[in-house]
Amino acid sequence: MTPSNFGELSIWFDGERTPAIAQSESVSLLVVGEAAFVPPAPKQSESTADLREIAETLCAGLTESQEHFLDTLDYLGGRFAIIVEVDGLYRVFHDAHGTRTIYFDVERPAFSSHAHLLASLVGAEPRQSDELKAAQSWAALPLSFAWDETPYPTIRALLPNHVLELESRRTYRYFPRERNRFTGLTFDERASEINRLWLGQMSAFAQAADRFFVSLSGGLDSRVVLASLREYKDKVDAIHLLHEQRNRQLGIGHAVGPRPLPRGTRSCASQSRTDRAWTGYEIH
Repeated sequence: MTPSNFGELSIWFDGERTPAIAQSESVSLLVVGEAAFVPPAPKQSESTADLREIAETLCAGLTESQEHFLDTLDYLGGRFAIIVEVDGLYRVFHDAHGTRTIYFDVERPAFSSHAHLLASLVGAEPRQSDELKAAQSWAALPLSFAWDETPYPTIRALLPNHVLELESRRTYRYFPRERNRFTGLTFDERASEINRLWLGQMSAFAQAADRFFVSLSGGLDSRVVLASLREYKDKVDAIHLLHEQRNRQLGIGHAVGPRPLPRGTRSCASQSRTDRAWTGYEIH
């Protein structure tokens, strides 16, 4: 792990995921992970997966107002965490689906990408299965159904579309902030905007990566992802347990079972909570 500092925060992160930091006179902002920004229509600026450019764009929005920052965040896709500092107060955001998991301690100003890493930092001990069931804890269920609970009594997960106020350890939902602006659009107009955003993200990632890896389960989600990557078919590898013949018919690479992804790749699959990432944010 690589140590760093951000204001009063001490940070440890995977050296392959170096954060980008942007600052103005009034605010500081850090982005870590994988992200692609597609400007809202009808702006003509290019989409980008450059974290430094993204950090500067978010910082400019936050310098103007919190509302401008959140509006900019709406057009940021990927798997990332964002730390914001304004007047000495820290807020933590992550991507819309929470695929870049964030866990925080309710008793200490500390958070991490993984619950067990945070537990090792603060000395928390996990509750066993019988204890979780006796307490009727959501953490007794599979991870996808645990809500914000974990086996550790003082560690919680940050839910998607929520922000963490680090000093108070309070979380609140910041999206949606208004009535759905797309309800008045026709089906074709909605499909066009989805296509614009998706292709913009893939274009940005394609400029920064050698290949795409898709977890091809055969379900609707993975098939839509694969179809949307048709422009980059020669850069796509599919990972699946079966159907090698089918992948060959599609003209894409195929691997049976998991294998380490080479550096310089982008995964367009459901993200695991056991991947390598950063850990251990804590105020001095």
